[in-house]
Amino acid sequence: MATQTTPEINESDLKSIISEVIDDINKAIPIIKSLLESASFSLNEGNFEETEKILSPTIATLNFISQIIGVLESEIVDENIIKNIKINNEELITVQKRWIDKIEELKDSINKKDLVRASDIIAYEFPYEIENQVNILNTLLSKS
Repeated sequence: MATQTTPEINESDLKSIISEVIDDINKAIPIIKSLLESASFSLNEGNFEETEKILSPTIATLNFISQIIGVLESEIVDENIIKNIKINNEELITVQKRWIDKIEELKDSINKKDLVRASDIIAYEFPYEIENQVNILNTLLSKS
């Protein structure tokens, strides 16, 4: 039996792959925002089923963005670089914690059928936080 070998990816190839993923994420941001607007509209109409149908893949995509950020953070060995990264004058860790908290808060609001809170998160908080995530991705890529 022939054994398969895993192709090695050098640092330059990895950075190129991550850069392409970030470009794709940047292209997807307007779509994500549009989906969030649709979800907000569905919530305002009281259509929780439609809202969940829209938000499920959208939240999965947002979680994927968080995972990419984690990969980029792990590529930066120097903790001081991470500590010195500021996004809109806030520390990276603060922005990331708020992002994760907002995703969880949205899930909780949907589960509790809290129309007002879920709609507020989607319409007013997520667009700003998504932009922060894109800024983090671009900043980490430039530092890795």
